[in-house]
Amino acid sequence: MKHGEMSEYLKLFFGLPFLQPDEVDDCFVTDIMALLPPNNSKLTAFTDYILEVYVREDSRYPPSLWAECSSSITRTTNACESFHSKLNSMFYHSHPNIFIFIDALNEIQTNVYLKMNCTKTSRVNKISIEKEHFLAQQIQYYKEGEINRLEYL
Repeated sequence: MKHGEMSEYLKLFFGLPFLQPDEVDDCFVTDIMALLPPNNSKLTAFTDYILEVYVREDSRYPPSLWAECSSSITRTTNACESFHSKLNSMFYHSHPNIFIFIDALNEIQTNVYLKMNCTKTSRVNKISIEKEHFLAQQIQYYKEGEINRLEYL
């Protein structure tokens, strides 16, 4: 498999969160796995991992947790990861004393208050508006049958 083919195959995974939760399993098994090239053990292992951990309804993180057919470009996972990364970077030891921990929480709280007050007056930038418009348009095309599921992903 060529590098370009592999990257095109992997790009399909990034479209899964934009499907309805009940469509994810069918799309994954019917559409994406059908494109899985034979004799690529790493790609097969990756695909099996995604299927078992994220795609099946009985998986650890089922599609009902992360899939939503929405044009919203705000995804909570990145915000949570960002928060934990910032929190971890505030400590030099794995077990800080309580006073250092409280100082870090106070700093986070102050930053959150500042961000909340800034959002009341801020405008959404043009790029974000264009992305949301594009996503809404693609969702509409998909729901109306103008594009198939693979084109949508």
